[in-house]
Amino acid sequence: MPRISRPIGVAVIGTRFGNLHAEAISEIPERARVVAICSRTEEHAQQSAERWGADLGTTSLEKVLNHPGVDAVHLCVPHHLHAPMAIAAARAGKHILTEKPIAATMDEADRMIEAAEQAGVLLMVSLNHRFLRHHQRAKALIDSGTIGEIFLCQGAFLGFSDIKGWRFDPVQTGGGVLIDSGMHRIDLLRWLVGEVVSVQAESGTYVHKQMGGEDTASMLLRFDNGAIGHLVCSWGIETPTREESLMLAGRNGTIWTENANLTLRYTIGRQPVEQEAFPEVSYPDSVKHLITHFLDCLQQDAVPVITAEDARAALRIAQAAYHAMKTGEKVIL
Repeated sequence: MPRISRPIGVAVIGTRFGNLHAEAISEIPERARVVAICSRTEEHAQQSAERWGADLGTTSLEKVLNHPGVDAVHLCVPHHLHAPMAIAAARAGKHILTEKPIAATMDEADRMIEAAEQAGVLLMVSLNHRFLRHHQRAKALIDSGTIGEIFLCQGAFLGFSDIKGWRFDPVQTGGGVLIDSGMHRIDLLRWLVGEVVSVQAESGTYVHKQMGGEDTASMLLRFDNGAIGHLVCSWGIETPTREESLMLAGRNGTIWTENANLTLRYTIGRQPVEQEAFPEVSYPDSVKHLITHFLDCLQQDAVPVITAEDARAALRIAQAAYHAMKTGEKVIL
């Protein structure tokens, strides 16, 4: 993949979460510029194009991909659109940063990866929670052997989400809360603990009755080192503060992380618990750091810290969970 030695021309597809991507790009004009905006309506496309100084605001992906100033596309659209848009972008020679999950199905993910490889373009997925500093600190503690080999871990996404629009439709989402909000927890546990070798899962729709997919899910995981993992996520829990947490128990110590206050706590042996806070990197900041890394890969030959195969592996775990939900059986990966 040839290095790009000038500011990257970016097209942002989708104007809801896409505005965060556009904002991040606008803050580093020496590295990149928003060249085009694509949205479902001309009004939104034109408004966002004017806001971010883009040359083009349109509802046409074809016009975006034909724009000579576009080097990369950021896909901030419903899950079922990731594959067709990414494949079209790859065939047009554009690099791709897509929101998570990589796709709604494994077949779609595989076709995206194949298209990017054939075109020689970069495909990256926004698993941006890896860029939160408390998660990076957890990774460093684990990799250094400080807490010893992990034998038990837990991830949680628990809160109330006002579900609207396409998220009611499992065809568009690929499922429900697990493949959506749960995807970050799946990726983090795999990144921190290792490969998952088996999955058991249960789910239900208890609060958002209009949903075709689940609003609540629970997974039991077995990792390749023998560790046991548990992941629970729900969009239906009434709570003043959403919980997005991890617990990682090693033979020598334990780590706890919490997104709500951007903290990490850990203990070694039976020593008092130490707490560290990382307020300098908020959730929006983590997205901006990921976008900067994406640019580094294009402009400085940086090695991607999140590959398309990482995103595929996380999706495979989620899809194994959905199979387990339907059959009631353990799925071996």
